[in-house]
Amino acid sequence: MPITPSFVFVRADRLADLALVLRLPINPHPPFSLFRHGGRVPLIADREIANLRSMEADAADRAQRAARKAHRQAFTPGQEVTCNEAAFIGLTGVVEQSDGKQAVVLFGGALRMTIASWRLTHNPVQEGNKPAMGIAA
Repeated sequence: MPITPSFVFVRADRLADLALVLRLPINPHPPFSLFRHGGRVPLIADREIANLRSMEADAADRAQRAARKAHRQAFTPGQEVTCNEAAFIGLTGVVEQSDGKQAVVLFGGALRMTIASWRLTHNPVQEGNKPAMGIAA
């Protein structure tokens, strides 16, 4: 969550580029303006916004932790899951066991990994296409 959602800080050496973008007849960027105070664009040292950046990073960390906690879920053994982060993104595996915080997943019948449950989603496409028992195709 941005602390100052309506402000973007740029390096002073890019100020001329921003002024040029503002003069373009067709601007590919969202509308923006340069903040002016006392007839000029104020220059702010990095050290002056260091605390602001730190607060913003802390807020982002808290939001990510809350999202991870909210997404914890137990999977049932045999359930097909897809990994949505890290090195296994997009891979489908089968849950061997799960406690809600993490799951042991078998990928390709050979690679067994313990993965945090917030990194997994159930695979509804695969689960919806399982044939009903006793029905021949």
